[in-house]
Amino acid sequence: MHKTFLFFAISFAITLANAQIFVSTKGSDKTGNGSQNAPFATLARAIKSLSANQNKIIIESGVYEINTPLIINKLGFDKKCIEIEGNGKVEFIGAKRVSAKLLEKVDDKQFLSKFRNPEITTLYKLDLKKLGITEYGKLKKRGFASNTFPMQMEVFYSVSREMHLAKYPNFGKLHIGKLIDAGYAPSEQKNATPAEKKRRAKFISAHDIAPYWYDDDDLWLSGIFSYGWCDDHQKVKKIDRQTNEIELSYPHCYGVMSSHPDFAKNKQDISVRGYHIYNSLQEIDAPYEYYIDRKNGIFYVSLPITPKDDDYFDFSITEKPLIYILDSKDILIKNIIFSSGRGNGLEVYDSQRIEVNSCTFKNFGLMGAIATLSEKKPATTLTKYKFAKCTFFDNGSGGIQIGGGDRKKLTPARNRIEDCLFYNNCRVKKNYAAGVHISGVATTVDHCEFRDTEHQHLTFAGNDHTIENSIFADGCKNASDMGAIYTGRNPSHKGNQIRNNFFTNIQAKDKDSKVCSIYIDDGSGGMKIYKNIFCKANTPGASDMFGAIFLHGGHDNVMDKNVFIDCEASIGHTRWDNKKWKKFINEDFKYRLKDEVDIESEPYKKYPELKDFFTTERERFNHVLNSLFYKTRPPYWGDFRLENKLSKLVPSSKPKVKKWTLKDVEKFFGENPLIADILKKKIGIRK
Repeated sequence: MHKTFLFFAISFAITLANAQIFVSTKGSDKTGNGSQNAPFATLARAIKSLSANQNKIIIESGVYEINTPLIINKLGFDKKCIEIEGNGKVEFIGAKRVSAKLLEKVDDKQFLSKFRNPEITTLYKLDLKKLGITEYGKLKKRGFASNTFPMQMEVFYSVSREMHLAKYPNFGKLHIGKLIDAGYAPSEQKNATPAEKKRRAKFISAHDIAPYWYDDDDLWLSGIFSYGWCDDHQKVKKIDRQTNEIELSYPHCYGVMSSHPDFAKNKQDISVRGYHIYNSLQEIDAPYEYYIDRKNGIFYVSLPITPKDDDYFDFSITEKPLIYILDSKDILIKNIIFSSGRGNGLEVYDSQRIEVNSCTFKNFGLMGAIATLSEKKPATTLTKYKFAKCTFFDNGSGGIQIGGGDRKKLTPARNRIEDCLFYNNCRVKKNYAAGVHISGVATTVDHCEFRDTEHQHLTFAGNDHTIENSIFADGCKNASDMGAIYTGRNPSHKGNQIRNNFFTNIQAKDKDSKVCSIYIDDGSGGMKIYKNIFCKANTPGASDMFGAIFLHGGHDNVMDKNVFIDCEASIGHTRWDNKKWKKFINEDFKYRLKDEVDIESEPYKKYPELKDFFTTERERFNHVLNSLFYKTRPPYWGDFRLENKLSKLVPSSKPKVKKWTLKDVEKFFGENPLIADILKKKIGIRK
């Protein structure tokens, strides 16, 4: 009996081994057979060997440089999940990894004398051509209303996350001085003549001009040149030596505005307006600043300490996603670090039941991942994409974009993002580069954590989404007229719920700015916002309207059982009159309400808020129920119906808290029944 059992155990182990395909940095696509003893060298080769009987790929620990994207097209087996799993520390990088030991120290005093602060610069260099790195990409216009291009080559250092192109100043921003010409403004001048379209902004610098800027043919400015939501990257066309007049190379969408108090005619968001100068070799004067001499192929970097033997640089190379999944089903990707490409990390389109679990996405020029439907008519709208236990950080233009479903029929995508961490996914594009961007129908964000961002944490568009049990901290730090969660400009976006979340320290650096935790913008409404806790979760700004929740024009929003602690204001609303609503409904957004979807069609009858929506003479109220307030003003600005059965929140002892945490809330208010009920959900990432 014992021998029989042993025989079957050995046979079962052999069957399991045969069902798995192995990939290793020590493997070979030519001589390997995919076994553990003779693994393949690439995931692409392993994919070709998949079958219904061999449906799991094990990737052994190591660094895999991905030069061309792995395309997975029309892959999937009936009732079998394809598993791609890292064993140990597995890194897929869109970069060339180079040992820091190859750096040479620059001691040429004559060369260094041209720098802004040569005495504090410890400069190193590396000849990229000798390493076969010859394509460095070009810096391009980026930001609000700009086209999306892969980044130029970037450099990431294993020792520090602080690597950045040399800039001036190292901290703060420079003023936009006296305006000579605002330049062509595409968003403001719809009927501009060809001659007007050629005008570029010109202004007198409000700061000293370094002598080496005049002849620099690739000098760039990054900052906010008009409104607080509108970041831009502008190439300097020329700087006049006599007048110090700076002329830009590209139009800015709203036209450039001065940020200097003596010259600024438009004061809106002036506190965040301004720029820094970057991509100048001579401005290397701080740790981890770098510059790539594209003409000669030389990399320069300032380091505070001598590199160690194991330190390395990743030079981003790949412009395409590292993995591209199209029209496939039932795939699990697990335990892989994706990093350092010029474009997006992972792209998934028109597929079903794709799960990404315990993966990291970092240092991409654009976004960590995109998982949605393509513009062509897909075979399915029920995508069921899932991202679980993943981390997204230090990406250039956002964490993840996710969508699916059919908005005309309101068929759900049933996507999920759960137990994921998002921070600093606005490394390049400072505005509208949210950790999560949701579209379509029925995506759920659950038990996630968002922290440390210049602008938005999460933005959504579409229907029937749920955002719950998540932490939103340290958002909108360098923004104005923005919210940590943002949506707007489309009243057909109904059925969305924001519930059981914790918002803390959502405050702008400048008190003249206006930011909030939840922003329902430009006529959107019908949202349900309930059982959320807001702590120091807004900056009201000079207008004093922005509460922790701010509603711009919209109505039928229901805010129930929310808790406001130590906020300067709770809820604010900007009222739109019937004249504005008539224009909004019949002119500005008629396409979105009747063509993009039809809010009078049968599927949309499930939203009572849309009944008689085109009737301009109607009541438009927002509803506030059962809220709790501690050191926070109740709603006092806008069209509200207040049914406040709860109001006064009494702490167990007097709190002295600079930055509220969930533990603080529980300590001082945990005996309150509503707060105890909210905290039962274990908000944040589940351990």
